[in-house]
Amino acid sequence: MQVRAPPHIDFDVFCGSAGERRRQMAFVVPGIHTGKPTRRSPSSAPQCCTLVRSNCHRRQHIGRRRGSPLQHPPLLLSLPSHGLMAVNSLLTAVALIFGIASAHVTFPLSTALAVEVVSPAEDAVANWALWNEAIDTIVTAYYDPTGGMHSLTREQIRRYQRAPPPGFSLATRARTYDAIRALVSELGDEYSRFLSPAEYDAELHPLRQARRLSGIGILFESPLQRLGTHRVMAPIPESPAEAAGVNPGDELVQIDEWNLEDTERIPITTDEALALLRGPPGTHVRIAVRRPRPFGIITTAAVAGQPASASNTATETVRWELTRRPLRVLPAVYTVLHSVGDRPPVGYVRVHAFNDAATQTLAEALREFAAVGVQHAVLDLRNCLGGVFQEAMVMASFFFADGQVKLVSTLDAQGNERVHRVQDQWDGWPEWALQPQQRRRSLPYAGRLAVLVNRGSASSSEVLAVALHDNQRARLIGTWTFGKGRVQRYFPLQDSSALVLTIGEYLSPQRNHIRAGQGVPADEFCAAAPTPFRTLREWDGKAEVLDSCLQRALQRLCEGST
Repeated sequence: MQVRAPPHIDFDVFCGSAGERRRQMAFVVPGIHTGKPTRRSPSSAPQCCTLVRSNCHRRQHIGRRRGSPLQHPPLLLSLPSHGLMAVNSLLTAVALIFGIASAHVTFPLSTALAVEVVSPAEDAVANWALWNEAIDTIVTAYYDPTGGMHSLTREQIRRYQRAPPPGFSLATRARTYDAIRALVSELGDEYSRFLSPAEYDAELHPLRQARRLSGIGILFESPLQRLGTHRVMAPIPESPAEAAGVNPGDELVQIDEWNLEDTERIPITTDEALALLRGPPGTHVRIAVRRPRPFGIITTAAVAGQPASASNTATETVRWELTRRPLRVLPAVYTVLHSVGDRPPVGYVRVHAFNDAATQTLAEALREFAAVGVQHAVLDLRNCLGGVFQEAMVMASFFFADGQVKLVSTLDAQGNERVHRVQDQWDGWPEWALQPQQRRRSLPYAGRLAVLVNRGSASSSEVLAVALHDNQRARLIGTWTFGKGRVQRYFPLQDSSALVLTIGEYLSPQRNHIRAGQGVPADEFCAAAPTPFRTLREWDGKAEVLDSCLQRALQRLCEGST
């Protein structure tokens, strides 16, 4: 007999009419798209975890399937200390979506866990059911970004329906998970992955561990955890790393005494690098990064219309000693910058992550700007890695009066193209703007707009930036964006594990693809770390405390050139 802990995940789905906003988790995995739920049999979990605008209001519990062959009541076992240490080790590996630093998580040694007793025969049947569900989900929903319908051939699918890939088995649940991971890896898509129940629960409820997380706030580029490559995708907004000046594209080469480029040692993975960056609040860590020199100067490649490459550029190594601290970031922040002299005040909004709270904050900011007569605004998307796809479109709709304006198009796995327009987003506007007379009086925002972007602007950030830019609503200032034009979705499986699959890609209003490694080009090149928000709130009008990109945006807005 095998002992297996019963998977259990609780999540809320709050939907409603056009005027009712849904409650969402505070952070969402960058680029994850949440779509409409698919009906399935009562004995299985919903195909996709969704938070959508529709006429529903329900609470779902994903746990043991109804009607599953449980022959014995759950047993309450008190695990020995070494068993609890293993549980603690698993929980400390949770890294707030991107693998941010984590402090220790401990439980009393008398903690008891509920488990089910499952016979080997039942376990084998359940493993095969899980395996086939994963195959069916991939075949139905996965979008092949190379242009084909699927990366797996029909022959591969038929073969895998009979047996897992060579070298893998379905004898145990852990081996089944390994087989599913191997199956997903054959797609060749770095954004598609498999999540165990614990990993999935951590991504659905990232703030459970957020209060215990402590680090310097570095996010690495690839979810594939490539050996020997530790390139910074972006520093977390308002983190010690961002405040120090760590930039997207920097390559981490040293952590304390660990030389990450030592060829005589086995290369460490991204997770191992993150573990070295973690530690209790108030402790220090020394890091060194390599970057092109000088950073922020226009290169020949950038002038020619292509992102600059560090491979053919002289480099320099920059070192810091940073203090770890809890990483608690609001989804969005705003203030009014009052300039010295005759220059008019300028509204400033920085988006850290796209979710419902960020959209509400932007709407609140625009309403306040209009109330105090602010006619210019800066939207800062630097180092914002994305979030909920729909929220980016709702935010974009705030800046247009014409409901027929095309914001973005999406392509799905079946090759269907859908055009998303401003009027499609009006049901996502906040409660106070729902009435027709209020809608036109309070929104949209008609003032001049500048958008700041960099290589850390990805996914939903690119959706918002390109929607405003291609419709001649805003000028982009900064560098090329990251280049993530694909959309992902969670697909919960029957045992509370999940697949994260690419389900489509989006096209700009001018039907341009957002290619990996290229992104969206800025109208005006500028590279600088964002000014800390607390500095902006206390700004006395002296330009020298502002970063060069923000200064450039203020100058262009006051000149009326945007």
